[in-house]
Parts: sequence; C-alpha cells; structure tokens
Amino acid sequence: MMKVGDTVIVVSGGNKNKRPLKGKTGKIISFESKNRVVVEGLNHSTHHQRAKTANETGGKVQKESGIHISNLAYYSDKKKGPVKLEVKVLKDGKKVRGYLDGKEFVQI
Repeated sequence: MMKVGDTVIVVSGGNKNKRPLKGKTGKIISFESKNRVVVEGLNHSTHHQRAKTANETGGKVQKESGIHISNLAYYSDKKKGPVKLEVKVLKDGKKVRGYLDGKEFVQI
C-alpha cells in the first residue's frame, strides 16, 4: 500500500548501539523487491570498492540498503507519528488511500 515518494517512519529494526534506526523518518526511493524498500538517508552499508583503472581511486563507498516493509509505517505530518493506511472506495467508485483520525477518514 506504500508508494515511492511516501514519507515513512521506522517502527523497529537497526542495531541499538551501532546504528539505531527506530524513530527516524525518510522518503521511499525505490522497491528492491516485494517486501524490501530503500529509504532516503537510512540504513547505509559500506562497501570497499577497488580502483578499476589507474586514474580512478578506490576506497569506501556508502550505499543505501533495503529495509523490510514490516519495519516501516506511513508517517503523518498532521499527527506527527505513524498511522495505518487504508484503502476506501468512494461513492463514484474511485479508490483513495488514507487513514482514520478518530472516526474521520483523512485522504492522503
């Protein structure tokens, strides 16, 4: 139900001492697979890259890795926290995404 460009918050995951991710927010850049997404600015991994030619330099390269979708939740700016997304069909047959704020449905 999440899409590329949505702002998400990390609900669980990450190492407590090395790289705590819980509570951080970011935008979804891409989907690696059905269950893993790449989030902007989160979950970096370091790769050692070898110089391919004499002119290039090798070294450590940081790359954003995927996070399992079950560890993420949609972040609402209005509520300043995570919310559960729902799909609602309107009277004209159109599907819209949103969440419940009390008994009121808020469209995204």
